[in-house]
Amino acid sequence: MRLKLSLIAFLFLLLTLPKCQHHVSISEDDIESGFTGDSGYIYDYDLLKKIKFDTIDTLYNRINISKGDTIGKYYKGDNSHYFTCLDASNGFVGYILVETLSDGTILKKEQFGVGIHDCCWNGRYEGFKKYGKYISFRSCTTGTGICGGSIQLFNALKAQDEIGNIVETMWYATSDENSYSDLTSKMSIRNDTVIMQYTVIDYLERENERTTENSKMFLLHYVDNNGAWTRLDSTKHVLGL
Repeated sequence: MRLKLSLIAFLFLLLTLPKCQHHVSISEDDIESGFTGDSGYIYDYDLLKKIKFDTIDTLYNRINISKGDTIGKYYKGDNSHYFTCLDASNGFVGYILVETLSDGTILKKEQFGVGIHDCCWNGRYEGFKKYGKYISFRSCTTGTGICGGSIQLFNALKAQDEIGNIVETMWYATSDENSYSDLTSKMSIRNDTVIMQYTVIDYLERENERTTENSKMFLLHYVDNNGAWTRLDSTKHVLGL
């Protein structure tokens, strides 16, 4: 009887003892090398495991690396190559784009600038996207009373000045006091043709109240001419398009 009571007491203690929790920390050696998935972000501690940079590379030394920070964003292209946009604000205003194999072997790397000011970006890496089979990078046009955004589409990385621009957005002040125009767009892609549906709204802004004066919509077509986008339309130029 005593043995039985002792056994019951022992089992009760086992059931009521607090459970031990083992916290497993992940070291840098545990981080998987190369790319996986269709998109994602790169962090300071896994850059060299994702992309095989030589640390003496001059472009590598422009990457803005802060401990624990997100330093890049990537997409998988239709050709199974990976395209990465890296923050390169150390040295110039802009980014470094890299095309690699899935194991991180670099095929090409290029500097991409956003302009004097990134007024057309709505957040870090927001101007780097994928539309269908195309990777997209947005550059900005800035000046006195103007901010515009143009996208550059590609499925094989080239120098930025070799890729044609497609105007996406534009806001600018007119010569009349408190008078502004705002151009927005919707994009659709059919094979190698990009169709941009533009809307232009002219408005007045006085005493924190906005009044629409005029609104118009039009379409422009752009064709992929060996990686350089060319506008096909004979439509009257609007806002310098």
